[in-house]
Amino acid sequence: MQSSATPSKARGVNYKPVEDKVLCEAWLSVSCNPINGIYQSGDDFYNKVKEAFDTELARLKSTVAERPVSSLNSRFQTISQAVSKFVACHEKVLRVCQSGRSPSDQERDAVALYESIPKNGSFKFLQCWHILRDSEKWGAWRTSNEKRQGSKRSASVRDRNSSSNASLNSSERSPPAETLRVQGESEEPRQGVTRAKLDRANQALYARQVKAAERAAENAEKRIKVAQEQLDLTLFTAQAAPNDPLAAEYLMLKKQAVLKRLRLEALSEPSGSSISLAAPMNTGEDVSGNGDAVATRSNAIAQCVVAPSTHGLAVASSDAASAARSESDITSSTVV
Repeated sequence: MQSSATPSKARGVNYKPVEDKVLCEAWLSVSCNPINGIYQSGDDFYNKVKEAFDTELARLKSTVAERPVSSLNSRFQTISQAVSKFVACHEKVLRVCQSGRSPSDQERDAVALYESIPKNGSFKFLQCWHILRDSEKWGAWRTSNEKRQGSKRSASVRDRNSSSNASLNSSERSPPAETLRVQGESEEPRQGVTRAKLDRANQALYARQVKAAERAAENAEKRIKVAQEQLDLTLFTAQAAPNDPLAAEYLMLKKQAVLKRLRLEALSEPSGSSISLAAPMNTGEDVSGNGDAVATRSNAIAQCVVAPSTHGLAVASSDAASAARSESDITSSTVV
């Protein structure tokens, strides 16, 4: 009696991170075995997963609760669903993230994107993602599982539509006997009309889902852009120690790289704000100390450009181009 009561009590205990890690490793170990495979009938597969799970925990001497096969199966399903969603977020970050972001930065952005969706909550399976993400077996299992879930949802929608149509048909009043033959002749066109209505409803639902996904993607891109701008602002407000020339040179190079990227982005924007600041002149001093000079020079260029005289526009453009070339040459010689 005591042995049968222990697993029932242990099922209420939360899984520890080491258990999640060992469970994923055990699943991969069993699934990659050509003799076992992942497509076995009944609980044979997870019985082998439990054996590998218990053996590894015993080797690690980890004190954890006893986990039955059903609990391990349910826990791995939970892990896989969360990791699958995180995979989609990580792929999205890789597509929109700018160059220069390290893999750890991309992981943090993906976690932030995952947790920005209210129904997801916090992502607790980063170590599981590291274990499962490169596994072909898990990728194939995830794809087939998503297809099964999609088939179940489609069947559920069809069942709801069928029951709805049946209730509507049963609620209609019975026609007179002399009209039965006429309605029987027009039964097929009526079914075609109903099918067309369902198709239009499904198309409208799909269009709404696509728009919602596009809005979510745009919001994610905006959040990533805001995070990048905050990082740039932090970089430009950072000050190196006076006695650390290497740190000062590092900050100067990073700031110049950010300014170069911002100028390229400004050039790629549509016409309407065609004024771009020339590179700040570097004379060996801190780059941030030239902020007032750059602002004064920018205001002077802006005042010349907005003047109503066409001759003034040409002169201002020529002066701005000359200033940009001279300052760029000075900056290049200083960096070298």
